Amino acid sequence: MGAITLEQAQAQLSAFLAANLALSQGKSYTLANGVTITRESSSYLLKQISYWTRLVERLGGRRVTRQVIPFDG
Repeated sequence: MGAITLEQAQAQLSAFLAANLALSQGKSYTLANGVTITRESSSYLLKQISYWTRLVERLGGRRVTRQVIPFDG
């Protein structure tokens, strides 16, 4: 596989942000690859959001503004 493009990184970030929004509304979220994100996997989700945000910024995307809602528990 070749290098990840800015567009691919932005798409990944968008997917994880959508999952975060679903979790903040008490729902689960299934990614395109079949992985289901639940409240129990919120630490994985936050790591992915951080990773893809940094990659988008490094690839020349504009600075991403995001709100990550932490979960109790």
